[in-house]
Amino acid sequence: MQIKDRVFVITGGGRGLGLAMARHLAEQGGILALIDLDAQVLDAAVTECQNLGEAPTGLSATSPMKRQLKRPLHRSKRPVVAYTGW
Repeated sequence: MQIKDRVFVITGGGRGLGLAMARHLAEQGGILALIDLDAQVLDAAVTECQNLGEAPTGLSATSPMKRQLKRPLHRSKRPVVAYTGW
């Protein structure tokens, strides 16, 4: 599957499997939206992935996600969604 320039929405993106997936996708040129319940962990994950590729969008699970998801999703006609759980 081509990763470069495709959109990936990763729940639980701040740690564990979600963060590992985010790192890999960032290195391969994916456009990321990371979602996590813990804002501090999420901020650290966004910074880490930014150093590997394009700056991801970080979304707190309690924020109004629909509006915030427009930024990464408008860039791709076929987003790929990866759920890793909360």
